[in-house]
Amino acid sequence: MTDINGRAQLGRGCGSSRLPSGTLPQRVRSASGPYFGFQGGAMGNCQDPLIEKLIEKLHHKDPIVRRNAAAALRLHGPRAVAALGELAKLIADEDPRVRTEVGRALQRLRSLAA
Repeated sequence: MTDINGRAQLGRGCGSSRLPSGTLPQRVRSASGPYFGFQGGAMGNCQDPLIEKLIEKLHHKDPIVRRNAAAALRLHGPRAVAALGELAKLIADEDPRVRTEVGRALQRLRSLAA
């Protein structure tokens, strides 16, 4: 596909740049490491790399990052039930906005886990 000036546009449109379903180049597979066949980490028995990353962000030094991580976990619903233990640790956070968001996340995730 080309733009209005006749230059090739890479990565747009149908076809030739797409790989057959289920195939990835070796360099992508090796660089991706834990994202394929993820087996959980130090934070718990979570099988989702996104949820693991958000759990890590709950311990960030910036309260805005902690608050946003708690909000994101709340919005991910059933996927984020594995984060209940880490969220419970933040209920006594020094920042009131973090505590509020953690409370909201705990309420939603506990209702989903029941």
